Amino acid sequence: ELETIERTLAKLSRIAGQALNKNVISKEEMAKKSEYEKAVLVDILRTEVRGETLAPMLERRSLGAEHIEMEKRLQSWEFDTLSLDDSGQESMVMHIFFHSDFGVASGFCDAATFKAFYDAVKPNYKDVPYHCFAHACDVLHTVFRLSSLSMGSYWMREVDQYSLLIAALCHDMGHFGKTNPFLVESKHELAITYNDKSPLENMHCAKLFEICKEPSTDAFGKATKEVYKEARKVAVAAILHTDNANHFAMIKDISQVYEAHEATCEKQAGSSGMLTEYRDKILEPNRLLWLELFLHLADVSNPLKPFDLSKTWAMRVLDEFFQQGDEEKQQGLPVGMLNDRDKVNKPGSQHGFITFLVSPLVVQSVNLFPDFMDLHVEMVANMEKWRDEWVADVKPSDEELAPKNADITKCRATSDRLLARRKPQKATPTASRGWSWSNGMDTE
Repeated sequence: ELETIERTLAKLSRIAGQALNKNVISKEEMAKKSEYEKAVLVDILRTEVRGETLAPMLERRSLGAEHIEMEKRLQSWEFDTLSLDDSGQESMVMHIFFHSDFGVASGFCDAATFKAFYDAVKPNYKDVPYHCFAHACDVLHTVFRLSSLSMGSYWMREVDQYSLLIAALCHDMGHFGKTNPFLVESKHELAITYNDKSPLENMHCAKLFEICKEPSTDAFGKATKEVYKEARKVAVAAILHTDNANHFAMIKDISQVYEAHEATCEKQAGSSGMLTEYRDKILEPNRLLWLELFLHLADVSNPLKPFDLSKTWAMRVLDEFFQQGDEEKQQGLPVGMLNDRDKVNKPGSQHGFITFLVSPLVVQSVNLFPDFMDLHVEMVANMEKWRDEWVADVKPSDEELAPKNADITKCRATSDRLLARRKPQKATPTASRGWSWSNGMDTE
């Protein structure tokens, strides 16, 4: 009996081992498993079978002049969602979901249903300085760009592409301009409901799928039960990982992938297309991690945009923080370090935010996705501009200025290292559809 138990445990251990790498197993390996093993992998360990197609591949349509122009605008980090009126916001969203290289929405719902879904989502965004609908559009655009630059059509399933874009559009629904720590400290009903665990993000997820419960606004109305479960898994995971409480754990997770596959990443950085090894060893086995990363990176990407745009968003963030700080003072709650309008220097606060929070995430993201390099370059340029504004504002001593200069010098050296490993001009715009790659899949 003991030997039988040991054999059973050993078998279960081997099965569990299949799920350690983000719960992924190839279709071929799954076919070799017994019905019992399949049941453990799918029903208990929730293992993803890589290679299965969960949604039909849609035939790509050629674009008319209107959509070609929109595509050109979207394929730039200078795209400004704050400048869009209601019609412009809708046009941008509909283009991404239906006419871009990731425009697979028609496989999940018809255009009328998606429009009704859009009309139900938008009013859920409050009139607050930062977490408004323009922010949702900005994050959607950034996720779209990250997906394009990472050649997502080569390694994302259509259910991943669509669910990630849906998550981006809906990731802050219902946000009323207060942080999770404030909700916990003030014993807000959301903190009580979700036991202090990501109360805002849980609320955003719930609102998304409440809308989708109604057939007339179900963005997943055409999906099979299996596809819907996968779509919900992706959207919920991505939105929950926008909670900054998960920030450093995410940096650790992606750093470990890079450390395990550094040679492949460096080889990919110098390639003119996507290496099969890079796709098979790094992208596909960790697919959900990258989807979570893209949404979180997009959500904190303001310091990575051209400075005028970055500054506008930064001032909106601080306005929202200061409003919360005023309320914290009124309620006798601890005032957040960035929330006290009487103490925070605006340009000085941005240096700390970039150095401590954003830079570590961007460095590891560029290590893994070399074509995100422009974001790091822009970040360093913005650090210099924020420093200059801080100097003009407070006129610091040389001793006070030295740490900021040292941080910038260090970041610039990192940019030089990241740039040195790349071949120039990997991607070129096309007239017909967005962004194409000179050699596509590289089978070297």
